[in-house]
Order: sequence, then C-alpha cells, then structure tokens
Amino acid sequence: MLKKIFKFKIPKKYIFLALAILAIVVFWLWSKETAQELVEIYQNRESSIITDRNGAIIQIQPNEAEFYTEYLTELPEEFKDLLIKKEDQYFYYHPGVNPISTLSATWGKIIGTEVRASSTITQQLAKILLGNEQERTIKNKLQEMLYAFALELHLSKKEILKMYANSIYLGNQVQGIQLASRLYFDKSPETLSKTEIIQLLATISSPSFSNPLLPKNLEHTEKLAQRLELENIELPIFSSEENQQKKESFYSYTQQPSTFEINSLGTSCENIPNYLNNSKEYNAPKSRLAGTKGYNCQLTLDAKLNETIREITAESLLALQTKNARHAAVVVLKLPSIKLERKSAVARSETEGEGGIKFPENELLALVGSPDPSSSTPGNQINLALTNRPIGSTIKPFIYTKAFEEGLRPYTFVDDKEYKYETAEGFAFYPKNYDYKYNGIVNLHYALSNSLNVPTVKVLEFIGLPNFYDFFEKSFEFTPLQNWDTYQLGIALGHLEMDLLKLSYYFSVFANEGKLRPLYITKNQALFQANKTVFAPPYVQLINQILTDRQTGSDQFGALSNLNTISENVALKTGTSREYHDSWVVGYTPDFLVGVWVGNAENQAMDEVSGQIGAGKIWNKVMNLMLNSEYNRNNKFKTDLLKKFSDEKNLEYGLLNDDFEKLKNILLKSEKSLILEPHDGDTFFLDENTQIVLEARENVEWYLDEEPWEEGKKVIFIPEEAGNFIFRAIAESREEEEIEIVVEENN
Repeated sequence: MLKKIFKFKIPKKYIFLALAILAIVVFWLWSKETAQELVEIYQNRESSIITDRNGAIIQIQPNEAEFYTEYLTELPEEFKDLLIKKEDQYFYYHPGVNPISTLSATWGKIIGTEVRASSTITQQLAKILLGNEQERTIKNKLQEMLYAFALELHLSKKEILKMYANSIYLGNQVQGIQLASRLYFDKSPETLSKTEIIQLLATISSPSFSNPLLPKNLEHTEKLAQRLELENIELPIFSSEENQQKKESFYSYTQQPSTFEINSLGTSCENIPNYLNNSKEYNAPKSRLAGTKGYNCQLTLDAKLNETIREITAESLLALQTKNARHAAVVVLKLPSIKLERKSAVARSETEGEGGIKFPENELLALVGSPDPSSSTPGNQINLALTNRPIGSTIKPFIYTKAFEEGLRPYTFVDDKEYKYETAEGFAFYPKNYDYKYNGIVNLHYALSNSLNVPTVKVLEFIGLPNFYDFFEKSFEFTPLQNWDTYQLGIALGHLEMDLLKLSYYFSVFANEGKLRPLYITKNQALFQANKTVFAPPYVQLINQILTDRQTGSDQFGALSNLNTISENVALKTGTSREYHDSWVVGYTPDFLVGVWVGNAENQAMDEVSGQIGAGKIWNKVMNLMLNSEYNRNNKFKTDLLKKFSDEKNLEYGLLNDDFEKLKNILLKSEKSLILEPHDGDTFFLDENTQIVLEARENVEWYLDEEPWEEGKKVIFIPEEAGNFIFRAIAESREEEEIEIVVEENN
C-alpha cells in the first residue's frame, strides 16, 4: 500500500501551475512593496513650503537632491494630453512597458539605426525616482522595466501621470510643471498657453541646455510642434536681460527676503521655536530630516506687511546715515481681541487665515532683522531683532508697574535731585538725567512720561534690588547676560541687555491686561511658552494711562515729535543706551505692538541718536501703517479700575480705594539724607575761587570740625587751605548727619 502511495507522481502540469501561482504571488508581493518604496521616494522629494498667514509663499526649500518642486494635485487637461502625445501615446494601453517600441528600439541598436526613445512615462518615472538618469546601463533599464510593472499594478494611470508631471526635470534646479510655470512664464500651469506648454515639453529631453530661458529651446519647440502636427505656435523671443530677470523673480519667489529672519528662527516649523540665543544668519539644515516627507507650514507672519516694513526701515536709515546709524530691526505683534480668560483652558482667541486655517492670537506678525539681508554690507547678515543690546529706558515701565504694586502711585512725589550711591566695587555713583538737569519735586507720572533717570533710581531703590531681581526673573522667565549684582541700580539707567523680539514680547503684558501669553509663529508652535499673570489689571491700567500721555512728556520730547501718531490710543516708551549705542521705541495699542531698535551691528556709537530721533523715525511710520491696516480694530485701553485725584497742579489717576494723602508723600518721607550736598567723601580742588555749597533738607545748625559754624538750609564754605573737613548738620528734631569732604591742592 505504502509503495503504491510513494509511487504516485504529481503531474508536471500541476507542478508548473503551482510554481506559476507562487511566482505570481511573490511578484505581486514584491511589486506592492516596490511600488510603495517608489511612492515614498516621490513623497520625500517634495519641497517643504513655508507660507505666510495669507498663503503667500515665503520660502520653498530645495529637496535632498537640491531641486525645487511643488506638487500639483490635478494636471491641466491640455498639458496632460500634449504630454502623453509627446512622451507616450499608448500610455493608457500598456502595462508599464510598451513591447513594440521596446523591441523596435532593441532592433535599432543591433543594426545601428537611430530610433526614438522607447521608455514609457511609467519607465521614465521609475528612472527619475531611482536616480538612474546618469547611468543608462542594461541592468538599470531592466530594473526600470520591473519597477514600471510594479507601479502599474498598484497605482492608477492618473496617479502615475501626476507623479511624472511633478517629477520631470525642467532646468534651473526645478522639478515639475508647477514651479517651472512660475520660473519661465510667471503663471500657474492651468493658465499656460499651448505654445508655453510645448516649450516646457521641449525641455524634458535636455533640461540643462534647452529650457525656455535659452535660445536652443525655440528650435526644439518648433521641431516638437511640427512632430505633434500643431499649428498656430508663435514662439516668443526673450533677451538675455529678460531671462535674467525671470530667474531673479523666480528665486525671490522660492526665497523671499523674510526667509532671512525665518532661517534665524530655525527654518522649519518643527525647528522654529529652537531659535533662542541664535542671533546670526546661518546655513540652515535642508528642508527636513532624511526619510521624512515635505511639509507645508503656514506662519502667522504677513509677508507683504513684512516687506513693506523692510522698505520703511531701509528708507529711514538712509536719512539716519549722517548720524552714523546704519542698522535697524522691527518687530510687530498681533494681540488678542477678546478676553481669553473667559474661554476654556483649552480654547484660544483665534483669527482665520487663508483656506480657513485659524491662528491663535498673540502672534508674530512681522519680523525685520536687517534692512537688506542680501547686501554684503557688514552687519546686514545679522538678524538684529535677535541680538542682545542694552535696552535703555524701555525697562522703566516694568519698574514703575512693580512699584505701583508695592504701594506707589502716579501721583506719588519724588525729589529729582543729585543722590550719591556706591557701586559694588565701592565707587561713588551719581545718577544723572538724560539732559543732566534736576527737576526738584515731581510726581511719578511726570517722571515716567519724561523718562527721568534719578526718580527711577529712587523707585527701584524703594522696590529693593533683590525683590526686583526675583520678580523679573520668575515672572518673565528671564535670565540676564550677566549676574544681577553686576547691574544693581544701573538697571534703572537701562544697562540690562535684551533682544528686540524678547523685549517686545515682554511689553505685550501691558496690552494683555497684565498677562504674559504664549507668542505664536504657527498655529501650534510658540516662540515663547509662558502663560501667566505678571501684573494685576489695575496697575497695568495705571501704566497705560501714563504711556499714552504725550502732553506730560512734552517737556522732554517736545510737543511735535516722532512719538505722535494719527491716533491718541497708543502707548509707548523710548530708550537710549549709554553713549548712544542703541535707540529703542516700543509702542502698542490693545490690538498690536510695534518694537523698533536702531544702532550699529558692530556696536559703534551713533551721533546723539536718541530713541525718539532714531528708532522713533521708523516706529512712527510703522505705527501709522498699522493704524491704517486691517489689524487695527480700534479697541481702547481700559480705565474702569482707576480713580481721579486732584493734586496741587492737576488731576492724577490712582486706584479706587487709595489713601491719596498718605501715598503721595510716601517716597519723600522715606528720604534718609539730612545733608543733600555735598556727599560724604567728595573731593574738591583748591584755588582762589573755590566755593563749596552745603545744602540740607531743612534749616539746620552746621558744625565744622566739631565747632559751631553756620545756621540755615543752604550755606557756602570757602576753604583757605587743603585738608579734610568734617561737617555735621543738626535739625530742630535733633536729627543729625555727618559728612567728610576732601580739599586738595590743584596742581
């Protein structure tokens, strides 16, 4: 029985059938994997495209093969018909390889007869995706045939044709008809004329030598039109000058000027938030990591607005060059239009961009880091919006708002006079105002409106340096370039360093009712992540009331200046760093914020260019541009938490439950010095006209070297010889203070 079983033989036809089925299954599985491999290669070769909020292209990044390509989802009918007619008229009938044309081409090779190329559209697509264009070996051709079969098995004819039209090389680093249409004709593919389509098709065979920017293309186009039996083909003739303009126009289309700032922020949507501390333009990585697909990234930026601001910046700097000011940067933020705290924790106020894409508000709207990033002028390749510089008096609103929280008010009086402090190194430090003048008793509203330095030092002293360090570092998540103790009271004089983007972001708390919100650059990517309350709304309303008041600040800035705009609903603060190295203005409405810096990239001093004169020139034009734009919703600053109080001269704002009499003199009562001048340790030189003025806070009895000497609030000492002199002042309240001065020979 067993012998009979083993003697049984399977007919050969069944073995062959089984092997055939197995081969078909194996080939089908291989072909599926192969087709998927080619599709992935195709997808990975699409350029990444960065657009602005309105869909305008900011940057098209080259793919890993250094070509630009933007994929079409639908091919224009006329282009599709002519492409098939030229490249593969039996496209819809063969399985990826045309056996007749293949055999014909093979026989032609054998007998040495010239025969037209036999590759089908599907084979050409496989060749492009496999990267076999330069190596036309038999092995590669066989591989392309197998891959063509795989594509035909698993993709539709429509998909294959679309992939081919998006992948063909058309000269000047361009793949696909979408960008080729832009480059050569400044049109979209669906608007191309028949002549322009034939010009593109004539490029396929030799893209480097016969593209539409070269004279050879006309000859190839004419021959192709004759072969396809097309009539009414009128070939345009362009001059080399026109062709160069087309190239420049295209490359500005693929690489807008604002790309400079985007690259500084990190180039791709994934990398943009990693810009921190990156102040220089650099060669950003290619469009994506190897193996990932191209992406479309829509930014919150308004590209048209950005370039208008760049033009304003460049034009304004021409006028400032005589003052040795060569560089500038501008930041514009779009601010929330509704109370976000009334929405859920997840929801955000949003505005709608092109194609229904919604952006979270508190967005970066414009960023200009250089007046001309394409220029070879030194410094123009640095994104100065991201460069740390001393911020001058722009720090003052933060100091005053913190002081309001600590109990001071705009109506609080301060004595603007000379004070002596000691630095950490033990040197004498006498704060001076910008104009080197003192104003006597003024209130804090006047002091901030006129950007007085000495009162700001007194306010910072009232807050306490450790308290302010802790507040600023924790509330704004800010780390200074140097140790806090390096700055000390110099913070009030603007010695703290920061970049314009960060400073503008911090200023947004005053327009956002005291809240520091994330600052977005795309729908889901934030440059800054902080989301917290920094100041309570009542104190923000106080500061906004001061910063919108141009009239009180006219003593320092004049009645007519760059700080005046077409609207009174604008708050602002100027800043000038020591020796005119930096000029700043940051201003805002409840709808948007404009920050401007002017200076020199190499940190060279300007010729007395203050915040008002330098940055103010650009800021005024940009602010008026914004006030006339769609971004101005005419929202007003709130004052509902404020109350008017009357002092000796005018009405001032405070809070609803203020003890006006107590708070207006709180700083004056905290004055500790009985002797106002000179200061302990001051040195004077002796000559025949030396007179030393001694002044006390009130009438006192003066003692010189322990002996009764004079009486009064202000007296004059005329030294007869050099030496050390000790003065003591005793008030009626028996309060007393002693100082020692030095008089030296004037050699």
